[in-house]
Amino acid sequence: MGPNRYLLARSTVDSNLNNMSQLLTQMRAVPNLQNGKSNGFSLSEIQPGSLFSQMGLRDGDLVQTISGQDLSDPAQAMTLLNQLRNQQNIQIGVVRNGRPLVLNYNIR
Repeated sequence: MGPNRYLLARSTVDSNLNNMSQLLTQMRAVPNLQNGKSNGFSLSEIQPGSLFSQMGLRDGDLVQTISGQDLSDPAQAMTLLNQLRNQQNIQIGVVRNGRPLVLNYNIR
């Protein structure tokens, strides 16, 4: 769709969210601590062809926000992930190579 803009098929998003245990094997997310507090999740081991790869996420990305909501703990991350079921547009704020970046998604 363009730089930092992605189109995701609703069927792909739903099928991945319906099998959360498999989805979570497609990448590794580790809380990133700064001054003793989590400021997001550092991604690694993103599997080729996975939903995360299709979303343009890369190993080393630090995911800090989803649609403006800060990611500070795993339970909150799971809640925000589940909210994708009802969203048509989301934005993910990441830090990539030390620079902030917003990735935009249209889910149809």
